[in-house]
Amino acid sequence: MLEIYIFYSKYLFLWLLLVFLFLSFSGLYEQKQGNFNVAKKKMYRQRWVIVGIHLNAFMILSIDKGNLLINWTSVYIGIGMLVFLCLGWIIFDIRFNKEDGFLWNCVFLLLVLSIILLQRLSPSLAQRQLVWIYISFTLSIFISHLFGAFSYLKKGSTIYLIIGWILLILPFFLGEKRYGANNWVEIGKISFQPSEIVKMVMIFYLASVFHTKKSIKQLVYPTAMIAGYVCILVLQRDLGGAFIYFMTFLSLLYISIGKEVIFLGGVGLASVASIFAYRIFPHVQVRVEAWLNPWKNIDSRGYQIAQSLFALGSWGWMGSGLTKGYAGYVPAVTTDFIFAALCEEFGSLFGIGVIIVFILMLVLSTQIIIETKDTFHALIGAGCISIFSFQSFLILGGVLKMIPLTGVTLPFVSYGGSSMFINMFMFKFIQWIGIEKELSGESRGKEVEEHSKKHT
Repeated sequence: MLEIYIFYSKYLFLWLLLVFLFLSFSGLYEQKQGNFNVAKKKMYRQRWVIVGIHLNAFMILSIDKGNLLINWTSVYIGIGMLVFLCLGWIIFDIRFNKEDGFLWNCVFLLLVLSIILLQRLSPSLAQRQLVWIYISFTLSIFISHLFGAFSYLKKGSTIYLIIGWILLILPFFLGEKRYGANNWVEIGKISFQPSEIVKMVMIFYLASVFHTKKSIKQLVYPTAMIAGYVCILVLQRDLGGAFIYFMTFLSLLYISIGKEVIFLGGVGLASVASIFAYRIFPHVQVRVEAWLNPWKNIDSRGYQIAQSLFALGSWGWMGSGLTKGYAGYVPAVTTDFIFAALCEEFGSLFGIGVIIVFILMLVLSTQIIIETKDTFHALIGAGCISIFSFQSFLILGGVLKMIPLTGVTLPFVSYGGSSMFINMFMFKFIQWIGIEKELSGESRGKEVEEHSKKHT
């Protein structure tokens, strides 16, 4: 009976994901039509879909396949994640009911998939990830109460710059090498990636510089500083991070000055820099060769991407079923290649649906940002969207062999405390921008109304 349930559960998971996407698009349509109560009901139904995916997955994970006994570790992790979902939705309904519920549902869906996959692949990492989810969510809510002070920090560019430099050079003194990159810091039992934190610091620095009009000469200094950031990451062999930093800078620069020539020139410069990186760094040559033909050295250089391709293509559109695949053979499957594990056991169609969820998050976030009138807030929001978009593209493209693998995490899904906190913080700030936009609009409306009353 269990084997039959696991086999047919993959169809259930795909159906639930399709229902989730249908409720998203139909709910957004209702919002555009002004039917906010109908849209809200669809948002609440999405929550039941997320719970359905979670409960069905942990019903499978909580049964020891060898002797049909209950795996209590999976039960505890499943309950812990279910409690988080309930608390998160209660907090939003009481304190943050003006935030975009569809966007948060997308985040929560990805978090559920992360816990499911990690519990399947490495229960110890699933426990740590659950702790990081709680910590990141709590800190993002706490820090959100300080967001109102950010308007007073527009002149803090020097402080942001100094903090960024200090954090980025830490790995040279307290560094730990992982997966060929020296971008981790280990202090006692605590390890983190300073480059993840500097992502937000860099965004605040660029927003504080670009929120007022600047001449071309005035842009030389911030360009040189970000170039320094990128060079440090290159020296640490964190080429994925370097690309994300550079493209985020280029995006905010283009938004600030609106000159296509500079943006295209930056893209050309990045292309030239990629060629030099290929010539200079042997590990870049290894990754490019593995990308072009992983089968040539399948036992060494191409082993990682070859195993990923096997995981992606071996079980067809519907996948093997949860716990029935062999994703554990893929190196770094809990971080860089977690999407390969998802497609292997949930199916390629399910994987396509998850990519659509990422695109939906990009669209919803962009809608929030383009409607704000505060340039400083808009630039920070645009920077958050840029980081999320480029990082998602890099890892998904690398796993699918569209581009050479660069070794970054899939937001909200891959294991990682630093990445989890920064992504949670970014989306909490984007949601705050939407609330601040509405509050400022309401206050302006009241001022206009009072002004009209005085003159009638």
